[in-house]
Amino acid sequence: MIRERFATSILRLAGQMPSPMAAPETPRLRRWRKRFIRLLVLLALLTWFAPAFGLIAPVGTALAWLGLACAALIQGAVWVRAKTAADAAWLAELRQRSEAP
Repeated sequence: MIRERFATSILRLAGQMPSPMAAPETPRLRRWRKRFIRLLVLLALLTWFAPAFGLIAPVGTALAWLGLACAALIQGAVWVRAKTAADAAWLAELRQRSEAP
């Protein structure tokens, strides 16, 4: 029952999209994506081990977490903005090619 509804909703969503939003990834976008993932992993590890690190240096742990969180937020926003712009440009180019005689 759930599997059928899920499959139906995926097909309905795919039917509404004119084309996939997956512009080819440039080396710059790949570098930014990987940096964002690394920052999130470091933030998760620091969060996981925060109680242990907090016993040693509570202020340092808090500042490190805050720095990683801010860096991840900025890098994520930069990457999402660039990826969205690349996808929009790629889709516009795809539409122009399909409309050209």
